[in-house]
Amino acid sequence: MKGNREHWPSFARRMKKEAESRISRGEFPKREIEVSGEIPDAYSRTLALASIFRELCDSGMKDEEIWNLSLESAEKIEPEWKREEMLEKLTSWGIRCGKDVAFLPDMLEDRELIMKLVSKIVRISNKEKMMEIWKSWSERPEKDRYELLRIMVHNGFPKDMALEMSEELSEDKKEMIKRYVGGLSMGEKKGEMNVEEALPEIAPLDENEPEFALALYNTYKGKASDIHFRSISRAAALCYAFDLKLLLVNFPFSSEEECVKRTMESTRIGDGAEYLNELLRAHRFLIKPDINAVNGDIVATTPNPNTEKSIKVEETEKGMVFLMGLGHAGLPERILKSAEHHLELTGKNASLETCTAMGVLACALAIRRKSYIMD
Repeated sequence: MKGNREHWPSFARRMKKEAESRISRGEFPKREIEVSGEIPDAYSRTLALASIFRELCDSGMKDEEIWNLSLESAEKIEPEWKREEMLEKLTSWGIRCGKDVAFLPDMLEDRELIMKLVSKIVRISNKEKMMEIWKSWSERPEKDRYELLRIMVHNGFPKDMALEMSEELSEDKKEMIKRYVGGLSMGEKKGEMNVEEALPEIAPLDENEPEFALALYNTYKGKASDIHFRSISRAAALCYAFDLKLLLVNFPFSSEEECVKRTMESTRIGDGAEYLNELLRAHRFLIKPDINAVNGDIVATTPNPNTEKSIKVEETEKGMVFLMGLGHAGLPERILKSAEHHLELTGKNASLETCTAMGVLACALAIRRKSYIMD
């Protein structure tokens, strides 16, 4: 064990690599587990133990004790938001290895963090697992059970069963579930009919709120690479979190399904592209061959807007598509000239890296959608 100056996350990753090497030789990583268990930082300790557990599981050498050690260590992680972050990893790895993860939200106290973790668990669970979670939440406050049922429906739980289960809720919550299910069904039908002609519907949004789309314009040449997959996955997570649509323009994919499959195989960013898959299922993800195939007013994001085309966030309107360039040069000049509007995000003409700009834009549009600043 190193001294106090050791960078524990790096040490945890080193333990994982050493364990992986030992496992590949058919040996059990006893030493790596023991050393990892002595890491003083709870987050790094859990990361090391859980990573070794995953490697053992993938090799067929399952070990119950190291899973339990990972859970005990995770309980000691502070602050709570960091604990939730690690519990999301344990959720993915646990389900992957056949472990029960429905109890993990009980390791949190903050409701927002609890629902965030529950959303993760539901997203990668089948119908039977969702039912188990619903039953285990029978004693929870109604607002939590209502939110859980919405999350389940959003992630593919049968709508007829959800309506039947909503009978356990109060009349107003039951009516809200009924409207939510109806809105999803309408959105699915519209998405199927207009997938090539229009941007997909965002079913969960209130009908009085504006709808926006985040679009990435690919300026790289050749086949898709790591930069494509990482950027797509980050964009998908933002679009899922902030209720945006996602468009990819001029990307080297033949279909949305191909893009989802290859992204999920290529990166673990954005929960391994699971958010991208969710957008596809909700008809909120499209690939277009060029800018002329995109419906909606194009808003080019740029640090140097044309004064005649420049607009502010509060001037944005429903149906606008916010275009960002993926590549060192940003958006091509011809795209900037053809765009109906330009948007500068910082107020200082500062040039932001693409993924940073995506986060700023997603937050700005989320604020724009709030009723208290709508016209």
